[in-house]
Amino acid sequence: MDDAACKGMQETLTSDAPVEGPDDVTLETNYGGVFEKAESGLEYKGGGSRTLCPIDADLLSYFEVKGLAEDVGFTNVEEIYYVIPWLSMEDGIRPLKTDYDSLDMAECVRKTKKISAYIVHKVDDAVVIPPTLPSCKAEKETCTSKEPKSVDRKRGERHWPQHDFPLDPPPITIGPGRLKKNRRRDPHEDPKKLGKLSKHGSQMSCGTCKQLGHNKRSCPNKDKANQPQPKRGRG
Repeated sequence: MDDAACKGMQETLTSDAPVEGPDDVTLETNYGGVFEKAESGLEYKGGGSRTLCPIDADLLSYFEVKGLAEDVGFTNVEEIYYVIPWLSMEDGIRPLKTDYDSLDMAECVRKTKKISAYIVHKVDDAVVIPPTLPSCKAEKETCTSKEPKSVDRKRGERHWPQHDFPLDPPPITIGPGRLKKNRRRDPHEDPKKLGKLSKHGSQMSCGTCKQLGHNKRSCPNKDKANQPQPKRGRG
């Protein structure tokens, strides 16, 4: 804040001005600080404080308090809080945002004729500094000299690092337990054919006549129609 704004604040805000009317109250405005959690409780550290009086209690609202702060130079107001006078800051702090908050604040200030408001200022926007690299139209020597050292200039396969490691796939890891192809086989199974069972001991059956010794293709009775079996009666 410049000197002119500070001088205007000192002329506008006084700490010893008396309360004139029955509905006029004193508003203590704290600005420029931040809320911090201390051992004794919540505290508003840093900044300064000014007293505004007399102020009509019916006109206390978020926009009224924000407008009074902006009139004396505080244009970066983000949030406003007030503290109930008969409570501590940690227990009695309340936000001042809506009309209901203004009514609660006016009800509290009519009992004590004085209330404290705390202004939370906005954080300044970060200034992004563009990189100091030259444009694409600059010469190659200029780009090379101005390019940061952290940029890797290696391009292509011939610039890849050389190692003595073999180009082999990773080893195959075998899990616990017996393998499927290494299972215990029966005596009639061929040990040379891994994973396949022989037809030793099995008999061929026909799907047409249901007899053993031949299949459906070589069935001698395939030209004859199959007689349906009689249905079983009840009883």
